[in-house]
Amino acid sequence: MRAIAILLAATPLLAACPRKAGGLQLQSASEISADKARDDFACKPASTERRFFCTRDKALLGQEATLLGTVYKVEPVGGVCPEPLSAAELREPIVPGLDKHALNVSNAVSTQVDLALVKREVSANVQSLAFLASSLTGEAVASVELLRTTRAVIEDKQFNDAVAMFAMRHPTACRLYVATGYAADYFTARVFTAATAKGGGGVYGVNVGGTYFASDDSIRRDYQWAISITKVDVGTTGNKALVDLVIEPKLQATIDTARVEVFASVPGLI
Repeated sequence: MRAIAILLAATPLLAACPRKAGGLQLQSASEISADKARDDFACKPASTERRFFCTRDKALLGQEATLLGTVYKVEPVGGVCPEPLSAAELREPIVPGLDKHALNVSNAVSTQVDLALVKREVSANVQSLAFLASSLTGEAVASVELLRTTRAVIEDKQFNDAVAMFAMRHPTACRLYVATGYAADYFTARVFTAATAKGGGGVYGVNVGGTYFASDDSIRRDYQWAISITKVDVGTTGNKALVDLVIEPKLQATIDTARVEVFASVPGLI
């Protein structure tokens, strides 16, 4: 990956600092706010219209697509179907899930997000950038780059048929949750520490509020991923062949990230 010295056009990071008679000529760069950092770097699903959960578990690094089509089954508790996404639900991951050969899956799409400089107080208050906090001690800033790769199951007739066949194999289920998309985020950051902008050549850095920050030539990396979940109500009758499967309408709703572990455990994968 190219050297991480890229920012938004409004806040350029100097890739090289040419010399002038009075010393180094530096372009100024602005710090990013915590709100802006959360908006640009937050863990987001492949489709914003699906419920989703996020995790920083690196066990699936590079193989997130193996989760697509995984089914989580919910059985009655005490003869009663618990409320969707309630604490009473016991979501049992079933492997294998949907027949992946029968699913249409979109091609992987990669997008890049380049952002302005991050200081410690921002990294300490933005969950997705917490991995930088320990590196930004004292006078230090970091430039951050995010590469996001997304992929999703196309919810068409083949998807519906695969869900119907699965439901008929599990006639007592109240509902199913199906993993239908993922977004994997790879972070790369370069740290800049306060220095005196005098003499010397070949150094690169930024001027933030009159203070010169020079690169320490080290790279920090981190990873997070989101899985989109589709809720499928399969009815209460024991004969699922006679029930029209109801797949929830597309909703813009986020599952509480404090409970992500109820979906993250997949036998044989994690």
